[in-house]
Amino acid sequence: MKSVRAFLVITATAAAISSCSGTGEDRKMPTSENKKQDVPVTTYTGTLRTGMMAIGGETTGVLLETSAGTFELDLRQSEEANAKAESLNGKKVVVTGDYRPRAGVEVKERRIIVVRTLQPAK
Repeated sequence: MKSVRAFLVITATAAAISSCSGTGEDRKMPTSENKKQDVPVTTYTGTLRTGMMAIGGETTGVLLETSAGTFELDLRQSEEANAKAESLNGKKVVVTGDYRPRAGVEVKERRIIVVRTLQPAK
């Protein structure tokens, strides 16, 4: 009986794998252009905090404190914003970017904004 069960599991697995085969054209990963179109760009205003740390390194190290709460800022997509961040530490700023929540370990949901622009508030 065990050999019949093993045969059925192997056969089902092989069938599932063979149904996934193909040229790969239909399974392309989305490009960054596609991802940018899927998420609306939003503007946030708040106080910038750089040099932040968290348990297990679970932070981008840059926070934006707004009236709607605190967000982490991911500056890797904008070299200009990354260069400005340290000089704007502790100041009011305006950020445009894509809101991308991510699951965390210590914090259940990390509220992250992938930054496109970072400007001092007027």
